[in-house]
Parts: sequence; structure tokens; C-alpha cells
Amino acid sequence: MGGHALKNYGVKRVDKVAYERIRDIALSKLSVACIQCDVPYSLEDKADFGDVDILCIIRPEFQATWKQWLQDTFQPRAILHNDNVWSFNIEDLQIDAITTSQENWSVYFNFLCWGDLSMTMGRIARLWDLKYGIFGLEFPVRDGETNHVIDTLPISKDTAKIFAFMGYDYSRWKLGFKTADELRDYLFSSPRIHRGFLDAASEATKHRKRDHNRPVFKSWYEWFETHKDQFPDKADLPLPQTTADKLAYVEEAFPESNIREKYAIVQKRIADFSAARNKFSGKHIQELFPELQARRFGAYMELWTRQWATKEEQVAYILSHDVAHLTELAHMIRKNLI
Repeated sequence: MGGHALKNYGVKRVDKVAYERIRDIALSKLSVACIQCDVPYSLEDKADFGDVDILCIIRPEFQATWKQWLQDTFQPRAILHNDNVWSFNIEDLQIDAITTSQENWSVYFNFLCWGDLSMTMGRIARLWDLKYGIFGLEFPVRDGETNHVIDTLPISKDTAKIFAFMGYDYSRWKLGFKTADELRDYLFSSPRIHRGFLDAASEATKHRKRDHNRPVFKSWYEWFETHKDQFPDKADLPLPQTTADKLAYVEEAFPESNIREKYAIVQKRIADFSAARNKFSGKHIQELFPELQARRFGAYMELWTRQWATKEEQVAYILSHDVAHLTELAHMIRKNLI
């Protein structure tokens, strides 16, 4: 998205008349192969456009041949595929067909509306270490040592409830926005906005550089810099501090999420994985068979893990058998290694 995927294939920005004509052509043809397809809402006062974003749910009978169907239908100069986005051109305008499922349609569509709005609103969710994105509101579970996300727990796909949680009036959002100032005023209308809302510490370096190259976000940032004194310090917001308190706060707002139970299950899985790794892992096997190096060791470990259908089954097996049995099993696998 953004109109850059096909920059080497002659695409360019077009005026509003050309944009609307090409958009309608794309929607009409995509509707043949899609259960649902639509263009997210945007401000009406744009003079030109670099691409058309179209959210799509592909019909089952077209999923296996989707790329070929795009090629046959639109005859583009190129089709580039990045995750769930298929970029191609109609005339000189880039089309981004963004695929999703029926389950995620509503929350995904709403997230894409009004340009950078949802992405920027998502910073409020981080007050509770949550993520607001194309799959709704989620709780990322991080490794205590590396801080890497090891699982993501779903909380809600209900946009109205998510907006209320973050301090926004969803009924106002549904009325739409005609000007950039209306959009800006809505963004900063939440009582959760604090003085560090758009500061460097609130975003990773990579995303921060990307955001400041986006004209609308840049204008919001400049406005905020001159008005931030009217917002409270983050420390003045009534925020839960511990993970347990954050989970309780979230579950009170979204009781249907059962977020504390889900979190406990993940924590048990993490503990079990750690216990299994400490009890009998690849390191232990390498100590048993030091002659196995590089590819030979890799081939052995493939035979070892192939005994179980899932990682969870492997962990359960290791935890339920003593080391003597696991060592005997390891030697049996060694005999089968050619």
C-alpha cells in the first residue's frame, strides 16, 4: 500500500476523476471473484491518488487460481504479492487487493478507513501493553528475557467496544470526516491522550521514520507539539501497572475475552517448554552423539522431532518420561540414521 510497490512499472499518481473511474472498474471486476470487496473510507478533499486499496474476501472457487485470475482479468504489467496484499496496475494506477476472511472483514475494513487514523489511535492500546490492528484488539505475550512476542491473544473484534475502551465515540466515527482538521480533532479527542502520545518513545525507530514521511501524520505531529501542554502526563492517567492488574482491567471491559484464562494457558505452555528444554533437548542429544555435526546433526534432529505431530506433543512426552527412557529413545533414533 502507498503506491510504491509498482514504482518500477510505470505507475503514477492520478487525479480524482481518473482515480474514481479506475476504482469503479476494479470493484466491478473484483466482485466476480470476491464474496465482498470494498474501498475503505478516506477524505474527499484529496487532489490526487497514488493507489487504490481494496479489501477483498476471495470466493473459495477462485482462491487456488487467484493470481492467474488477476492476470487474465486485468492484464497488468506486473502482479506483486506481499503477504495478503496483491499489487497490480490498471492503466497507470496501482491497485492493492488486500485479502482477508469473513471473520476479520469488519474490524479490518474499519482499521483501514481514514488513512493513518487507526494506526495512530493504536498507540493508546499500548497503555495496557495491547495491540490494536487489523485483527482487532489483542494481547501480545512477550518473553520475559528477550521481550520478543511469543503469542498473541485475541480480545475483541468489536470496533464499537474497542473504540469505547480507547476513549473514542464510535458513533461520531461512523458519520465520517470531510476535512483533515475534523480527522485530527477526532484523533485527539480521547481522554487517554497524554503528552508522550506521539513522542519517539511511543514508537519503534523504523515505524517512527515511516510515520514522519507521511504528510497527514506529520501534520498531526506538528499540531500536537504546539498543543501537548493541554494533555495530562502519562503518569497522571489511572493505568494499571502490573500484568495481573492489566489483565483484570481488560477482562472487566471485555468479559467475553476470558483473557486471564488464555494468558494462564500460555504461561503454562511457556513453563512446560522451558522445563522440557532443560530436561532433554538438542543440546543433550548433541552431548550423547558428539560425532554428529552440522548437516548430520540436523538430519538426526529431523528424525527426532518427526516422532511427534506437534511441538506440544513432544513437550508432553518429554515431561512424562524419565531421562533414562529418553536417552534410550535417542539411541534408537541414532541407529536409524544412515
